[in-house]
Amino acid sequence: MDSQTEPVLYLPVEPAVLFSRIKAETEKLIATVIDDLAEVKPVDKFELTWNLRGQRTISDKIIESINRAAREIYLSVWPQQAALLNESLAFAISRGVHVIAATFGKCDIQAHETINLEACAVNVSHRAGAKLSAVICDDTEVVIGEFTEDTEASKGVYTKTPSITLIAKEYIKHDIMVNLLINYLGESEYQKFCQQHEIIKYIRAKR
Repeated sequence: MDSQTEPVLYLPVEPAVLFSRIKAETEKLIATVIDDLAEVKPVDKFELTWNLRGQRTISDKIIESINRAAREIYLSVWPQQAALLNESLAFAISRGVHVIAATFGKCDIQAHETINLEACAVNVSHRAGAKLSAVICDDTEVVIGEFTEDTEASKGVYTKTPSITLIAKEYIKHDIMVNLLINYLGESEYQKFCQQHEIIKYIRAKR
């Protein structure tokens, strides 16, 4: 503070007085910010999408989702993944969760219904450019993984976004229905059917 003299002399303020002023000014500023924030409308509910990298990370996230499931699980996986998931799937079944598994090859997997999509495996791998897997739990969350030969280069996502969860479930249901159609028609008749429709040839040829 100054001395009110000529020339002006400045004298040090007692530490207790100085910090008391700082405290009062800070509390006033905080109160003002709180009042301002109270007028800000809350952000609408939104869902985050997590980017996952590496096979182990993706598999761990799948297991976490399976362990939370309370009603239903749809999964589309490759045989080498089954052993990693079986313990969690068995526990889910013991809780009364209904499990439907589509597998791109014959394997021992814990599920109420298992559909072997081995006939579709090559086509799926060609379309996706990787071994694509998806696990949907209770229609509320999904983990999608692209498994490559380089395990650390494998990428995936986890989300609770309803539209993405729905698309993933429909993807699995589509593969199941196509597999049943192939079994019903026979491989040669199915291929003949596909060659008769330009849109099917176009879709199957594109990634």
